[in-house]
Amino acid sequence: LMATGYVFQTEFAKKHQAIGRAEGKAEGKAEGKAEGKAEGKAEGKAEGKAEGILRVLEARGLRVTEGQRARILASTDHQKLDRWLVRAVTAESTAAVLTDEP
Repeated sequence: LMATGYVFQTEFAKKHQAIGRAEGKAEGKAEGKAEGKAEGKAEGKAEGKAEGILRVLEARGLRVTEGQRARILASTDHQKLDRWLVRAVTAESTAAVLTDEP
């Protein structure tokens, strides 16, 4: 255990403390970068699926309200987006696409 505010006196201790701090920072930075990249990738996939749903609905001439558009674009649930995309191909209305039934 290290007491708070303690200042190491020896060069050996100072050197190893600095090395440990640098390694910790590098490890934290790498983990943060990997997590950020994964989150960005997932967000991009969800956004692409949402845009695809809207394109299919538009191509089929189905009316999409602003509320429905916002709901589709806000969704990050990949399984739900996949269900909606499949439904968008054959549904009679946008409301039928967005039903919460699996």
